[in-house]
Amino acid sequence: MRRVTGGRGVMRTQLERLAELSARQHVAIQILPFSIGAHPGIQGPFTLFEFQAEGMEDALFTEDSRG
Repeated sequence: MRRVTGGRGVMRTQLERLAELSARQHVAIQILPFSIGAHPGIQGPFTLFEFQAEGMEDALFTEDSRG
């Protein structure tokens, strides 16, 4: 949010899209503060699957250069 990429218009459009997505029931947007330093969450995109069904464990899907 502090690093401007693509200009102010692009940043504004991205923030508007995040606000739109955050209104969805199944979407949670979390922002990591710079103060935490290096964190696995900044390596690339990931999806956390949280299951309510008995006996099903949550799962994390990550994307990286290895596929």
